[in-house]
Amino acid sequence: MKLLWRPLLVALALAAAACSHSSQSTASPSAHGVKHIGVSIQNREAQFYEDMEAGMRREAAKYHYSLDVVDANRDNSVQQSQVEDFISEHVDAIVLTPYDSQAIGSAIAEANQAKIPVFTADIASTSKLGVVVAHVASDNVQGGSEAGKLMCAAVKNGPVAIIDEPEVTSVQDRVRGFRMAISQLCPSVTIVADVDGGGQRDQAESDMSDILQSHRNLKGVFGINDDSALGALTAVKAAGLVGRIAIVGYDATPEARAAIAAGEMYGDAVQYPEQIGKETIDAIHEYFNGGHPPRIVKVNVGSYTGASLKKSLHPAQRAFSPQIEERGGSILSAVCDRRSDDEMRRKRRCPSGLRPEGSFAASPARSQTFASMLPRRLLAPEPSGRQTMGTWTSSEMPLANAGKTP
Repeated sequence: MKLLWRPLLVALALAAAACSHSSQSTASPSAHGVKHIGVSIQNREAQFYEDMEAGMRREAAKYHYSLDVVDANRDNSVQQSQVEDFISEHVDAIVLTPYDSQAIGSAIAEANQAKIPVFTADIASTSKLGVVVAHVASDNVQGGSEAGKLMCAAVKNGPVAIIDEPEVTSVQDRVRGFRMAISQLCPSVTIVADVDGGGQRDQAESDMSDILQSHRNLKGVFGINDDSALGALTAVKAAGLVGRIAIVGYDATPEARAAIAAGEMYGDAVQYPEQIGKETIDAIHEYFNGGHPPRIVKVNVGSYTGASLKKSLHPAQRAFSPQIEERGGSILSAVCDRRSDDEMRRKRRCPSGLRPEGSFAASPARSQTFASMLPRRLLAPEPSGRQTMGTWTSSEMPLANAGKTP
């Protein structure tokens, strides 16, 4: 009889061990003293959100927090499901950049019921459901005002258009700030079109083509993000109107900065997504330690134009600024050439097949030399300790590889 029971006892012991292992793998890391934060980003492949995630990760590492970052792929149902997963995993906090600011409320309410604090970054929840501890974002009304100032500087009078994404709360604020600046600073400028480009480059290009057909005397266009602005630029190029229509964007991504340096775009409002990521983790840290972070944390926005590029050069390198402006389209190429092509394309920072042009393509060393002439912020993320945004200056931003030979 004992011989019959022995295999059964062994089997039960193995099953118990397996259950114990499974329980440990799904239990909240906080049980072992590590705080676990679930982060759902509406579009993780966007450059802005890549930089914001980098800021979060750096600050979380400082506090020894664990981050689980997932991509909602611009799908509210996916994001709702991700919040449910975080709840089942018993995370200690949830961070959301909502794809749908209204619909996300029910998921936030579920997290509230599970006693899990929710924070939002960049995009706020507008739902009456659910409570958010703190929202961290650029001051987008002020940022839109900066974009409006740039448009007023470029266009003294005449019709301009907006490539919009009206369902996004942060974009609503940008457009409101832009309209306020136009009405106050250059009332002779009139907004004749405001179309929904969905924040997507292809759609913005199509919309801009339609606008150019309807408003042949258009003087300028504001793209609510750089994909919108660059999509508009593609349509302007196709129409042969580069230099005749002022394009103002928002974010100052490397590709947009290259277009600004080339004279194809007038300027951009500048955000610091890494700072938003850092401030979000700081707010969570304050909450974990019994504090009460502000309900809204605003990060200031500045502006970037071709003049900003000149100011950011070291005096000894300003002699090269004509070449930099003349070959503005090669700036991104030089940046891409300094990094792994596969890595850069995976992050969508380099168009396929992009290479430095002209004499700058003579050798990798020449490309690196050219890259060393550029401001560090064109090549590397913003330092996480930076508190606000503004125009770049040589004193604030040391150059990459300054004083070094390739």
